Amino acid sequence: MKSFKIREGNVLIDGILYSESQQSNPIMGKWGKIASIGIGGKQFFPQSGTFDDGSISVSTDDTGIVEEVKPTKKKKGLNENR
Repeated sequence: MKSFKIREGNVLIDGILYSESQQSNPIMGKWGKIASIGIGGKQFFPQSGTFDDGSISVSTDDTGIVEEVKPTKKKKGLNENR
C-alpha cells in the first residue's frame, strides 16, 4: 500500500473500495477475507473491488501500450558511482 486519499467517506486501497458504512461485502485479500481496516481512528469496511497488491501481472494487452521487458540482471561487485 502506498498513499491514499479519503474522499466523501470512501477510500480505494489496493483495488478495493472501502467505506465508513458498516455493511460490508466479503472480499478476499492476500491472507483471507478482509473484515475492515482502521485509518486515523476510523473503521472502513470493504464494499467492492478485487484485491491487487501490485504482484498481479498483465496477461493480455488489447491497448498496445504495455511493452514486455525482461528483468534487469544485477551483477555483484560493480558500482557505477566510483
